[in-house]
Amino acid sequence: YKEQIQDFSKKGMVAATGALSSVGVFMGSLIVAGIIMAWGQSGTTAMRRVYSRFAGADKGPALQDLSVGTVRSVAVGVLGVAFIQSLLFGVGFILAGIPAAGLLALTVLMLGILQLPALIISIPVLVIMWSGDASTTANVVYTVYFVAAGFSDGVLKPMLLGRGVDAPMPVILIGAMGGMVVSGFLGLFLGATFLALGYTIFMAWVDHDRSPDLG
Repeated sequence: YKEQIQDFSKKGMVAATGALSSVGVFMGSLIVAGIIMAWGQSGTTAMRRVYSRFAGADKGPALQDLSVGTVRSVAVGVLGVAFIQSLLFGVGFILAGIPAAGLLALTVLMLGILQLPALIISIPVLVIMWSGDASTTANVVYTVYFVAAGFSDGVLKPMLLGRGVDAPMPVILIGAMGGMVVSGFLGLFLGATFLALGYTIFMAWVDHDRSPDLG
């Protein structure tokens, strides 16, 4: 069984390497986050000076506040909504007695981050539930619950995404989705921030009266 053992060993090494790499990235991110938190105030002051240097003393702080607000908006409007939706589905899965409720809720969380509809999970669950031995009343109640939970992001995102930010909500959402397609998870924040800044700068240029004497 030499070939089988070698093949199994190679697959095990690949899996172990991937796991160690993920743990290393996670630990590195914790270290970076700790450094950022420790020197957060001085870093904020330094970035305000950079923004002021590029955009001027009057517009620089506003652009910095927009960048910070956009990152927070994406964290709440995308990650927060995905977490709330996965929590709703998780509670429903447990109450309905669906097997592997935790794994399904985690899948809903990942779908929410990827901006995919949670109905991808709820529809097969509903099929399994209706094919079981539960009463019709219980099936109807859980069906309404899962459908409502699946469309909850359509209500929560307009409320949370873009809140406290001058850029419109669709601009931030498009930037987050496009950034994730290009750069993965980090692109959620980079894409939304760059598009929000670009939109704000472009609209400021459009609204700027470059010929005041004509008015």
